[in-house]
Amino acid sequence: MRRYTSIFIVAVALLAGCPPTPVPDPGPQPVPVGSACSRACDNLAALECPEGLDSSCAATCQKVQDGRLTDFKPECLAAAKTQAKAVECGTVTCR
Repeated sequence: MRRYTSIFIVAVALLAGCPPTPVPDPGPQPVPVGSACSRACDNLAALECPEGLDSSCAATCQKVQDGRLTDFKPECLAAAKTQAKAVECGTVTCR
């Protein structure tokens, strides 16, 4: 009995010392078509603003919005009819 108790204690100690298996970062999630960020980036690309031509535009916008780091103002950017109006939103330079 004493032998089994010793083995049990050693096994528990070994298992307790194992670090948990890390969960891999899934990376950027796809931005839904038609979302505010998707519309903003599509519009920026149509206006030929470099920010909209970057393939990571929508994912970056979504990350900023989700993290509430700052307001990317996607609705304003989606409604802009000119580069000047997009710049007035305050979040892009279109340069």
